[in-house]
Amino acid sequence: MSATTLIGRDTEIDQLESWLLKDEHRLVTIAGPGGIGKTRLAAELQEQWPDASHWIPLDDAHLSGASVMSRIGQTLELPECPRPEWHSRLDTLLRSPTLLVLDCFEQVRDQAPAVAELLKLHPQISVVVTSRAPLLLSQERLLTLEPLNLNESVKLLMTRAQAVRPDLEVSAQNKTLVENLCRRLDGIPLA
Repeated sequence: MSATTLIGRDTEIDQLESWLLKDEHRLVTIAGPGGIGKTRLAAELQEQWPDASHWIPLDDAHLSGASVMSRIGQTLELPECPRPEWHSRLDTLLRSPTLLVLDCFEQVRDQAPAVAELLKLHPQISVVVTSRAPLLLSQERLLTLEPLNLNESVKLLMTRAQAVRPDLEVSAQNKTLVENLCRRLDGIPLA
């Protein structure tokens, strides 16, 4: 999913893995403002389940009128059918533990009950949600991302800038400027 290096989120990855694997929480929401790294963190987590996970993008779902369930069905190539049959087909397709990553859930936040239904009917499924706000479901574990510290923020900003201008470096001449920029962005350099 991602071609970039994750910077400054080792503790969060460890926490997510612990909740999903050790504590067996089946619904985890990664929350925070835009640009803080929710999607990138979820992509890193998904890489731990390369053969047992599916990425469900919801960033344009509000525009297309797609429901969460229909978007899951599209991603998994399930045909449209009545809901009981759809759930039966999903069980047939996903027989072993599976992780679904629902990215940009804030676009369809009113559909949180569909996630609760999915978890109730399919015990083999775990869900990681990225959203600017929690789903407010009883079974939800919430990881609210904090801004990066100054060093991590500078590193992330420079890594992204060097993708466009490989010759760009932090130097004695621009170090203060780069640090001030990261401070002004409150530790969210991609905001």
